[in-house]
Amino acid sequence: MDRQVVYSTVRKHLLKQKKRSVQPGSVSPTGKVRCLYRSPKGLKCAIGALIDDVHFDEKWNGETVYSGAVCGAIERSLGLNLGSLDNKDIEFLGALQAIHDEHTPANWRKCLDDFAKEHSLKK
Repeated sequence: MDRQVVYSTVRKHLLKQKKRSVQPGSVSPTGKVRCLYRSPKGLKCAIGALIDDVHFDEKWNGETVYSGAVCGAIERSLGLNLGSLDNKDIEFLGALQAIHDEHTPANWRKCLDDFAKEHSLKK
């Protein structure tokens, strides 16, 4: 997986969209809004932006990036062999997902900049 391409795709998407992809009116047991790979309004989270429409299934909304089905969709969308994502790749994707899920859009640029620095990526 080309981490620079993945990061650049997610960064461009989130900073252009400027809104979270969430289930309207839903709150998790911990009080957080339920983030979705794709919202009913067409918004996408960090990982949803990596999954091509043809490979997406809305039943995955609510699952983590650690789900085999989600990983498979990412691999197909990025043109990778199935099963090619290793644990470090999935942790990398999970950290990008957390930027969308755990931070407000106003903080995304700083979080993405910090992420790039931490992973030696270009902004």
